[in-house]
Amino acid sequence: MEKDIANKKGTRKIRSKTELNKIIGLILIVLVILIIIDRIQQQPNSKDKISLIVDNEDVTEKLENDILILNDSVYMSYNDVKNILDKTIYIENDSNLIITTSEKKVAALETDNGSTEIEINGSKTEIKNSVLISKEDNNTYIPISEMGNVYDIEFAYIENTKNIVINSYSKELKKANAKSKISLKNGKNIFSQTIANIQKGEEVFIVSVEEKWTKIRTQQGYIGYVKSEQIENIITVRENMIHEEKDNSIEAIEIDVTGENIKTYRDRKILANKILTEAVKAEKKLVKIKNENNTDSMKRFKIESEPLLKECGIYVRFE
Repeated sequence: MEKDIANKKGTRKIRSKTELNKIIGLILIVLVILIIIDRIQQQPNSKDKISLIVDNEDVTEKLENDILILNDSVYMSYNDVKNILDKTIYIENDSNLIITTSEKKVAALETDNGSTEIEINGSKTEIKNSVLISKEDNNTYIPISEMGNVYDIEFAYIENTKNIVINSYSKELKKANAKSKISLKNGKNIFSQTIANIQKGEEVFIVSVEEKWTKIRTQQGYIGYVKSEQIENIITVRENMIHEEKDNSIEAIEIDVTGENIKTYRDRKILANKILTEAVKAEKKLVKIKNENNTDSMKRFKIESEPLLKECGIYVRFE
């Protein structure tokens, strides 16, 4: 009897050990499968098309045309610049000019003679390459890598990953370091696709902190998630720029531009400089501009004159 009981206990131990080994084996198989899936999911550094990252947002899907790399310059189509960087960019066909603006800059580029000259706030300077008109699709392409001073942006093309990174100097920028070698994920989950590997100590840029995960951008231009505990030494490189508001309480000079010739960019520039001169003479920082005609030319005058005057500390109010 005692012998039978001992045999049964021994049998149960063997079965328990066998079942435990099976469980451990299954766990190991699952881990191996997950590792294989992770390796398969990793994106290669090489790709066919160039990606565009603007202020830590991947806007590649918004592009209507491919980005071009020609003669050491990066080109974006006119429509893509209009959709992503400057909604008021304008082609003045009569003058063969492209006029583009930012908060304190107005720039003009010639479109028809291969000119490498750009005019910024009335001053002319040289850039590497000219505006291009594509023979294939007849699109106009702008050398965006030459426009950093106009848009007040930091521009970088990472050739090995085919990522273009554009950062506005007016936007906040935070950076950190990886505590150890970590995987950049495309989602807030350890089982999410791995986008890239980050080495210990590598500098990354903070996009946002979302609970236990932090969204980052790597030096190579990849955007994804890492666990917040995996990064350290977070510092703020620059704060969001506070835009100056018009102080409408200060005394202003009033200027009536009704009937002024503002058909072309050159005409509008002359009038803007005239207003600037009068404001400086009157020692006024606010100009009230009166106009009885709400024409397309007047709309362009408002777009083009405000940055030029604001750069000189003069604010305008159109009435």
